[in-house]
Amino acid sequence: MLSTFSCVIYSYVQQGKLEPRAVKCVLLGYPEGVKGYRLYRLDNESPKIVTSRNVVFNESVMYKDTLKDSGAGVQKPRYKARLVTRRFTQRAGIDYNEVFSPVVRHTSIRVILALTACKDFELEQLDVKTTFLHGNLKEVIYIRQPPGYEQGNKVCLLKKSLYVLKQLPRQLYRRFDEYMLSNGFKRSSYDICAYYKSYTPGKFTKGSTVSKGKRMVEVELQRLNNHTLEEDQTDNEDVGVQEIDQPPDLIDYQLVQDREPRTRTKPLRFRDESNMAAYAFTAAEEEDTHEPLTYQEAVTCEDSSKWKAAMNEEMDSLRKNKTWELVDHQAGQKLVTCKWLFKIKKRIKGV
Repeated sequence: MLSTFSCVIYSYVQQGKLEPRAVKCVLLGYPEGVKGYRLYRLDNESPKIVTSRNVVFNESVMYKDTLKDSGAGVQKPRYKARLVTRRFTQRAGIDYNEVFSPVVRHTSIRVILALTACKDFELEQLDVKTTFLHGNLKEVIYIRQPPGYEQGNKVCLLKKSLYVLKQLPRQLYRRFDEYMLSNGFKRSSYDICAYYKSYTPGKFTKGSTVSKGKRMVEVELQRLNNHTLEEDQTDNEDVGVQEIDQPPDLIDYQLVQDREPRTRTKPLRFRDESNMAAYAFTAAEEEDTHEPLTYQEAVTCEDSSKWKAAMNEEMDSLRKNKTWELVDHQAGQKLVTCKWLFKIKKRIKGV
């Protein structure tokens, strides 16, 4: 008799008197050439995939009902709401002018990687969240208030970029270029997206910060020594260059690189059958997940409380970033409309 796939099943284990007699599992199928059942263990023990014939079925409970408490490395789904503009309502010459944004060349990336591997440098990557929201706008753009957050006869005067604006990538590049040049970096003549900075022997860059509440970028050559440089960080601190005197115990601070042997490891994605099984169950559950398409649908669906919390989180983030300013609506103003985008993010650790 065939049993229901992915139902909860209890496998008998030979343990001591005080140990549990069975382990909670999920039915994966039937192994080839072996009399028994192929099971996926829901506890923290390994191996995850086992074969057993002494089992008890509970076909009334499915794996997706116990997915969050299974310990299989599945993260709790996150409800995300993003406010975006309808850029098809923008008009050239009124709401935007230049939209071209340069992109770094692949040859530049290859040169950096080659130098890092050849000279045994340390390469660090900086990922800025909500990157596109940090570009300052030059055009005067008015947008309607977000659905569900209207405050009288007001409109939003944009101060910073908002998602899906046509000039958004261009403004971000300008902001980044101004910041890099103001901190002593030079733009490469071969690739305008590549920046470099020269250091005088005997000097080091103490650090560069921006005002409080903004992102901070620190460049420390002392990091090559694998020891930190303690310094005071103040608001609006410029790049400081400090002479390094030769102390009597300079020999204790020589550059020494003692790296671990470089080995190639298998990527985390689908490392073993347990990850594949967990991913398959999660992907099957996601097919039944409904994401609202409009604001009205989000506030009237079954998970309306979660979507409202996601929208409140997005609005708080935009207010802290000072993305817009509420002004009175004037007759004849050209307004750009906006809408909400909703997404449920689910993933498995290591997949």
